[in-house]
Amino acid sequence: MKKCVWVMVSFMLFVSLNTVQASSSFTDVPQNHWANSEIMYLASRNIVSGVNQPFGVNDLITREQTAVILAKALQVNLQKSYTTPIQDVPSTHPSYSSIAALMEMGIFQKSSTFQPDQPLSRAQMAKVLVAAFKLKGSQSFSFRDVPSIHWAYPYVTAMTANFITLGYSDDTYRPEHKVTRSQFAVMLARMLHPPFRDEVKAEWQARKEKVSYIPSIDKPTMIRSVPKGYVALTIDDGPTAQTVKMLDILKAYNVPVTFFFLGDNVGRYPAAVRRAAEEGHVIAHHSNTHPDFKKLSATQQGQELDRGLLALSKVTKQKITLFRPPYGSYNSTTLSQSYARGMHVVLWDTDPRDWDTRDVSTVKTRVLNQVKSGSVIVMHDRPATIEALPAIIEGIRKKGYTLVALR
Repeated sequence: MKKCVWVMVSFMLFVSLNTVQASSSFTDVPQNHWANSEIMYLASRNIVSGVNQPFGVNDLITREQTAVILAKALQVNLQKSYTTPIQDVPSTHPSYSSIAALMEMGIFQKSSTFQPDQPLSRAQMAKVLVAAFKLKGSQSFSFRDVPSIHWAYPYVTAMTANFITLGYSDDTYRPEHKVTRSQFAVMLARMLHPPFRDEVKAEWQARKEKVSYIPSIDKPTMIRSVPKGYVALTIDDGPTAQTVKMLDILKAYNVPVTFFFLGDNVGRYPAAVRRAAEEGHVIAHHSNTHPDFKKLSATQQGQELDRGLLALSKVTKQKITLFRPPYGSYNSTTLSQSYARGMHVVLWDTDPRDWDTRDVSTVKTRVLNQVKSGSVIVMHDRPATIEALPAIIEGIRKKGYTLVALR
């Protein structure tokens, strides 16, 4: 009984057919609330409504509530007879027509169940809004946690291209996070009323003017450092059997890195490469078999580059734009061959020589003694380095530097 009452209250809160309530006022949406303008806009169109009651600005929006609001926003004919069978939303359910209609329109996927009480994720929000409003386009701006192989990638990039959202300031979209009612109201208002997108456009311009960690790929060059205030961790020689452990640590600390993978190893541990890409790390090239490039002919260098690139592209489906020659050994042929393939050549300015010790404390001490503002640190996919990683991350952050990947 309580659940039934809650559903009816929720339904009335979000979608009232009473036009007298068009000038809705919500007790938890003061004029200075960040989503006030968008919520009031939706209320003025009778898409949401309520008088002297809370909107639930911080409550998670459910899939049922999403369907009801979208049906109102799209002016769906709810008097039509819908016949789509939904096990957990019977035809007697007050929201059945809205849910069935959106399923038939392809906005929500047709399924035998709907899970009406489940909260909406940010990835799902992107999908239903793009489908509902038939958004097109893609944007060069990328989120490190939504790689091109993520199922929601085309929907998220369409949202970005149309200035509906730019995600969070740390260049993440957080696709699995749940959506609040305020957040959904803002996204929907931007869909319906383009002037609400002006703020997003201004933010986009500001981000374009922000620091970039690497130059445009249109002008391949050599990279040894990043801008002041930042530090880039780079990991060579993977993937290995212990790469997964390193990824666990990076995920726990929310730190992006640049992995310079070997083509030969990619075939042995493709799952680690896919996971690294999915979790927003930059995937880069470290040759196919780790030779000294200065000892190779031009033909041999080209073969090393092409075989490694092929192995990486098969797994990541991404364009690889960074190359680090093994041992940091290169000549003019290496540079021209790399640039011809659209890759910057990346070296470093901080080398803790983690490959010549198995002592965790030594690795940590060497890194923290050498690191400075703007450093690119070269490390390797080895047990001692992985064990030292938490202390290295914490130590760099204590120095006041921001850890970034080369993007």
